[in-house]
Amino acid sequence: MRESALIRQNTPKLVSDLLDGLQEPRTPYISPARFGELAGLSQGAIARLAGVHRNTVRVNPASEPL
Repeated sequence: MRESALIRQNTPKLVSDLLDGLQEPRTPYISPARFGELAGLSQGAIARLAGVHRNTVRVNPASEPL
């Protein structure tokens, strides 16, 4: 099987695993802290990108803009 076919075949699993790794355990939302680690962003940078106060990332990580 060609490499591109293997990538297409495994893409749903790769995306699913990625999202599972970003999701806060026992919650329905993606963890801003975990996303920041993966993307190499500080919590302040995540807050600026989301347009929220820097403390929102820590205090209310389930905030809809995040």
